Amino acid sequence: MVTTFESAQEQLRTAHPLTRFRELYGAMMVEDPAPADEAWLRFAAGMVLVNAHDPEQLAQDLAEAGTRIVQRVRWFEPLASPIRHLVAAVAVQSGLDVDSLVDRLEVRRRAFAKAGLGRGAPAVVAALVHEVAGDAGSDPVGRLGEIAAALRRRHWWLSGRRQLPGCALLATLPLPAEEAVQRCDDCYEHLRHAGLLAGKHLLVAAEILPLADVPPAAACARHLELTAALVRRQLPLWQGAYDALATLALLDHDPDLVIQRFSATLEELTRIDIVNPGSAGYAIAAELTFIDLVRYGRDDAPLGVTADGGELLLERIHRHRAAALVLAYAAMASSDISAGSLPHYPLP
Repeated sequence: MVTTFESAQEQLRTAHPLTRFRELYGAMMVEDPAPADEAWLRFAAGMVLVNAHDPEQLAQDLAEAGTRIVQRVRWFEPLASPIRHLVAAVAVQSGLDVDSLVDRLEVRRRAFAKAGLGRGAPAVVAALVHEVAGDAGSDPVGRLGEIAAALRRRHWWLSGRRQLPGCALLATLPLPAEEAVQRCDDCYEHLRHAGLLAGKHLLVAAEILPLADVPPAAACARHLELTAALVRRQLPLWQGAYDALATLALLDHDPDLVIQRFSATLEELTRIDIVNPGSAGYAIAAELTFIDLVRYGRDDAPLGVTADGGELLLERIHRHRAAALVLAYAAMASSDISAGSLPHYPLP
């Protein structure tokens, strides 16, 4: 079930992302999953939207992949936790053999632990980011260690083990470790001096923004324009919005249009009780908004009608998918997840 140019083109042309998300999530809920699984399943659904298969088949594939992951690991290991749904989504979307993927993730996770980089869920997500974005050089573990150490020197009060997924994202940049972290730090300081509150959400945003196809200052300018548009629409500017907006800054569309779509998506998801406003709700709405708008260039011309446009489309989707993993973990790790349909439970 590999995402090709043709399947992505067809799927994005024939179904609106929000409609497809509702259908897929509905199919996933038929099995009445445990409350602790539901929030992660929302992120998993967002990750497989660009796929040629129908929602029922995708829901079945995700469930089978998740079951196989549980069978492969011991009950107390990170992959046995609800985070397995992200792993299942990567396997299904990319057409990967689940057993082979689990083997690679376990090897990488243990290597991270041996190098003193961290254990548990953050290490799994970091390994998954490497899987999606590609290894960072010939020594990905060593490079990740350099990134983490450089980030710790600049933000020691923020850069605990939960920042490992963001470090993995920075490690995918084709830059020396110090330069990659410097770009992150430049984005952090730019946004902080503009009035955004310092903290973990701002750091995650600063880890995502260097992935944009423009210099860091321009990416920060996009982020601040999106922030201003959000405030103009009188939407709450949660700190959890910082990292969600960073993924939307990977687009080059008019900020007011982006936030208009984001607002409408969030309102509909809230109305049908799929999400509540908060970090996780903003993250899901941002995911769907990105997939909606990435289909078109800034001039509203569809990107998928030519080979060059199709390559650009898939490149942006691929880059966003790695960032979405970091965003999902940051949202679920945050202490301000809304109650109600998004249960708050401790991460493994």
